[in-house]
Amino acid sequence: ATRNGTIHIWNTTTGQPIRRLVDHAGFVTALAYSPDGTRLTAATDNGAFHVWDATTGKPIHRLISPTSSARAVAYSPDGTHLAAARDYGTILIWNVATGRLVHRLTEHAGFVRALTYSPDGAHLATATNDGTIKIWNTTTGQPIRRLVDHAGFVTALAYSPDGTHLATAT
Repeated sequence: ATRNGTIHIWNTTTGQPIRRLVDHAGFVTALAYSPDGTRLTAATDNGAFHVWDATTGKPIHRLISPTSSARAVAYSPDGTHLAAARDYGTILIWNVATGRLVHRLTEHAGFVRALTYSPDGAHLATATNDGTIKIWNTTTGQPIRRLVDHAGFVTALAYSPDGTHLATAT
């Protein structure tokens, strides 16, 4: 993606460009492919989330979060839900097929900088610039654990393949 909001799709074998996606304003802050590779989602600085058909390049949904910039996006492991982090402590979870908002998670005080689903999709881990990590139940949308041991921005999260460990970084 470029600062003008253009997304470039490349063939990594040939090094050739496949397509460009340019149907949005603002610059792209995060990208995520669905687990099956059929959708590509872009988060933008103007608060919009664009879901594209990854094969044709046609837009599927434009999910709006107009009050703040988007910072991170992640698909659930089964590809049915999309979690999106915004500034001001909010995480939005949408149903990918319908574009309907399923959960609005608002328990963070700081800007949400990173998020990731557990391998089984039962939990979503989120991290903020105040050093707080929360683990959420993805069915109920309720926080189930709060982790605090960082002195600054938490910039990255990763679950172990079996979901029993969560790595966090500043």
